[in-house]
Amino acid sequence: RFAKCCNPLPGDGILGFITRGRGLTVHARECLTVAQSVLDRERLIPVEWDVEDSVKRPVRVAVYIGADRPGLLSEITGAISSRNGNITKAEVTVSPDRRGTNNFVIEVANLKQLEAIMGAIRAVPDVVNVERIRGA
Repeated sequence: RFAKCCNPLPGDGILGFITRGRGLTVHARECLTVAQSVLDRERLIPVEWDVEDSVKRPVRVAVYIGADRPGLLSEITGAISSRNGNITKAEVTVSPDRRGTNNFVIEVANLKQLEAIMGAIRAVPDVVNVERIRGA
């Protein structure tokens, strides 16, 4: 069972945690829950990805816009689809000064695909930054 706090993808470093009553949960190594030593270290176990697993997983991505303009959203979504990402949710917010934040949930197979998608989005003119958002 994958922890919602960090939503790991194949390619992310991961750790297993034996819970009380719920079995094993899998966390990304960078997970704040793990990093803050909230978890009992004695219940951490090494785990690795099943290389045969081809399940697409949802990932939240924030795209920060320096200057909104006609066609920008189309270019961003085109960058996502050009790397075979599937958008399952989108929220676009533009401030009065024409800056904006676009939040997407994108289905991806692994970290390599996510990095390719984020690189393609960064190449779109007027995109200031792109970041993966961890957590529920």
